[in-house]
Amino acid sequence: MKVYPINNYSLQNNTKPGFKGDFVHNIDLMKLIEHSNKDSAKRFERITQEIKKIPDNIVFWIGEFYSENDAEKTMDLSYDLFHQIGNDKNTKKFMKCFWAKDIPASLRLSKVNEEIEKFYGNKIKLN
Repeated sequence: MKVYPINNYSLQNNTKPGFKGDFVHNIDLMKLIEHSNKDSAKRFERITQEIKKIPDNIVFWIGEFYSENDAEKTMDLSYDLFHQIGNDKNTKKFMKCFWAKDIPASLRLSKVNEEIEKFYGNKIKLN
């Protein structure tokens, strides 16, 4: 699978992606892809190919976050899915949080796939 790198993109300020409508290539996305099952990775590749065809200039990215779980005195890992339109930081929207403890590593990317498919509905054709 090929994930396109971007130029001068910062997750902190979400500015200047080097492409139109795609997933931001970052370490958090690469971890999901690396640990996913083969079917999820192939589906993700097909989804990214399809969303590139839609002229909406939407940029998606995954962020890995740790939060304190005071009750259990542990740190919980989550993967959050975001999107925005092009360079416009004012359009940044949180889409979904996936708690690592609730989803096996091999299935986390499939949850991202489901959200993207739900977001686009019948605008993308995967079969």
